[in-house]
Amino acid sequence: EIAGNLQECLFPPVAPSIAGAAFSLRMKPAEKISGDFFDVTMISENKFRVIFSDVSGHGVPAALYSAMIKSAMTSLEGKNLSPAESLSEINRYLIHSQKVMSYSYATIFVGFFDLENRTMVYSNAGIPAPVILRGGSERFVLEANGPFVGIFEDASYADEKILLERQDRLLLFTDGVFEAVGGKDIDFGYNRLLEFIDACRSDTL
Repeated sequence: EIAGNLQECLFPPVAPSIAGAAFSLRMKPAEKISGDFFDVTMISENKFRVIFSDVSGHGVPAALYSAMIKSAMTSLEGKNLSPAESLSEINRYLIHSQKVMSYSYATIFVGFFDLENRTMVYSNAGIPAPVILRGGSERFVLEANGPFVGIFEDASYADEKILLERQDRLLLFTDGVFEAVGGKDIDFGYNRLLEFIDACRSDTL
């Protein structure tokens, strides 16, 4: 129960309110608690950061590890780091803060949004490729461009930049969605998930 309360603190208490952007969030842990979390931080009037993370495993250990990641992200605020630099710092923090390696790890997506210039700079450390839906049938996937964090001290991360258009929708999800959609005994997979997303693309958030 304590760990569950801790995890609740990792999420925004209400859906973020940012002019020019809208958010929808669904969280359904496999157990009472998990290591997934999502956060939005304002950088300036027209800029904000999104972090989306999935810690290996379930239960109390995953929830505590996600709290470490949130602490690391908070310590970086105001340092004007790029998403890739942020991931490098988080990776270093997780490795050096453990007296004995736990072999827990996390996949993380960090995106910096500039609403004035309609751009997103992102770095993806192993999150299943997020999807951008654009009008008509256009679809873009944001492949991982770096390894997960917390294991490899020499891991390197890269920044990618994408131009956004009005009404673009960005879908972020963990690998838990494959079971949520297909069931535990069905190998749903990423490609079938894309087909499912396309079939539902006209639905409102």
